[in-house]
Amino acid sequence: MALVYRAPASSPDCPQAMAALLESSRCGYDVRYVGPDKDVPVSTLAVAGAAMYAKPGGGVRARLPESAPAPRRDPGVRPLR
Repeated sequence: MALVYRAPASSPDCPQAMAALLESSRCGYDVRYVGPDKDVPVSTLAVAGAAMYAKPGGGVRARLPESAPAPRRDPGVRPLR
């Protein structure tokens, strides 16, 4: 199961695009939307039970303070294609 965050804080149409990508991937994730007023609230328990949690949007680095380290990619994780 993959959880995709969908709420006012997400960019327009990004959650639906992310869900479509995950469902059509070779893993064929069963996607559930999480967020305020959704069937699955965002919680540690919900996220811990998922194979993936995605919060689509963009510009994350632009919102981080200058002192924050650059985001790193986990070498053990392969990108979805």
